[in-house]
Amino acid sequence: MTPRCYVAAHAAEALARIRAELGEDAVVLGSRPVPGGVEFLASAYGDLAVEAQEPRPAHGLLEELRELRRLVGRQLGGLAFSQWKRRDPARVLLAGVLLQAGFSPQLARALAAHCPRGLEEGAALRWVRQVLLKNLTALEDDTPRPGMRLALVGPTGAGKTTTLAKLAAQAAARWGAGAVCLVALDDYRVGARAQLAEYAQLLGCEFRAWDGGADWRGTCADLPVGALVLIDVAGHAQHDERIRLQHEKLAALQVMRWLVLPATLQGAVADAVVHAFGGTELSGCVLSKLDEALLTAPALDTLLRWKLPLARLSLGQRVPEDLFPARVSWLVERALRQRATQPHRLREDDMFLLENAS
Repeated sequence: MTPRCYVAAHAAEALARIRAELGEDAVVLGSRPVPGGVEFLASAYGDLAVEAQEPRPAHGLLEELRELRRLVGRQLGGLAFSQWKRRDPARVLLAGVLLQAGFSPQLARALAAHCPRGLEEGAALRWVRQVLLKNLTALEDDTPRPGMRLALVGPTGAGKTTTLAKLAAQAAARWGAGAVCLVALDDYRVGARAQLAEYAQLLGCEFRAWDGGADWRGTCADLPVGALVLIDVAGHAQHDERIRLQHEKLAALQVMRWLVLPATLQGAVADAVVHAFGGTELSGCVLSKLDEALLTAPALDTLLRWKLPLARLSLGQRVPEDLFPARVSWLVERALRQRATQPHRLREDDMFLLENAS
């Protein structure tokens, strides 16, 4: 029997007609939007069973069943999304805003689910701002000062050396150059070590550099008593085994670690970077390359997940002008205003597909 075509104003009406005419075990073969509604292609289960009597390879039959399952899942997801939109339009709007801004589906679902019912759209957006502001924290005491030992860690190209120079310049201006000591434990990038030495010379700060030999502890022996010691280390990819050795060196020196996290990273990469460089053992985070990031939300999403407090914001290469305190309210407003560009932007009818994609 030839499959029948059903056109209706919406999916629920079409499915009701299919069940009424073809029975409760009818099978939907396909659907598509048409002017004024939707079009469904359906067949009675018995008709399909007759056609299926011809022997088929087992793997082909399994693939057809999988495709049928995906099709039904998408249709049910579409119906559920339509009902959700009618019941909680503000929550749907909220989820859409968060997804378009670049927050993870996990966070978007959680915030939408906890948003109080009955709020108007504007009130829902104000509510989510307050939730983000409450959970995205900054260090209460974020000023590196004499007597502290601080290392900046992170992936290659994150901006660690430049950020260290900015911190050193700000500290020298506040406490004097003699209260600051720069240490290069980067035996991998000769250029970075030379760059840091040049910064130290310009500022008038003491400078130590490890030459890559076995006695790396000697580089940090007899550091100036009471000085602010700022340590630069090599950058590595998040899966590099040398990160573990780097951890051991810094632990032996008993230093705090701030992660320099580029705001340009994709959410999954940012999450892996935080995990690789210490996770909850990190003391704070410098969010770098904010001037280059089209979306800030993926980085904020990662900080929220790891409960990692912000220490500084970096928005350029100028030393020391482009290093700022952690302004959480500014970051949240910036993240919620930004949107993905085409072809990465979600449409409303894409949202329900996220849950059913295999």
